Amino acid sequence: MCKTTSKGSDSVRNKTYKKVTAYLVLQCILLLEAIILLSIEHKTKADIYENGEENFANQKNTLREEIENLETKKDGLQQENNNANKQKQQLKEEEKALLKHLHGMDGWMCYQSVFYYMSTETKNWTESKKDCEQRGASLMIINSKEEHKFFKSDANVWIGLTDKNEERKWKWVDGSELATGFSSWGPGEPNGLQGESCAASFSAELYDFSCSETFNWICERK
Repeated sequence: MCKTTSKGSDSVRNKTYKKVTAYLVLQCILLLEAIILLSIEHKTKADIYENGEENFANQKNTLREEIENLETKKDGLQQENNNANKQKQQLKEEEKALLKHLHGMDGWMCYQSVFYYMSTETKNWTESKKDCEQRGASLMIINSKEEHKFFKSDANVWIGLTDKNEERKWKWVDGSELATGFSSWGPGEPNGLQGESCAASFSAELYDFSCSETFNWICERK
């Protein structure tokens, strides 16, 4: 009876040992899985944190660059505003100077941004030229038919055209030559009579006269 009982006890212990071993192995496996899962979770959180820090740093740098760009734009706008104020002040000063200038220009008229003065007295060509120069102007230089027609006059008026320096070579007082084929000469003009070296305008046509004749004159100031 005693031997039979001993064998039965050994069998029970073996089964119990196997169960405990299996249980422990299972627990180890579960623990290992838990460790692996925790490691994965930790790494994931670490990656997220690291990426978050990197993204935050990138956003911070981007924001800093945007702030710097805004500061640069602000400085540029401030400079433009300063320049605009300077230009505004300059325009005001120019306006004052122009008004002052115009107040001293009684008898002057404006055509296509050029000022003209028609005299109310008569002088010879040389004296007329001198009068215009004293006014800071010159005898009128005709640049177009439209300009000539605008100053169409029913009386002879001196203009800045002469061939005093070289016969039949008509030049304006600024030294430029009269255009070839100038069509505003009157019939048969210039007739080239001796001493007729100065040009006058009459009814939108040009005629040559002796420079000693006395006519009204037109000054031009650009």
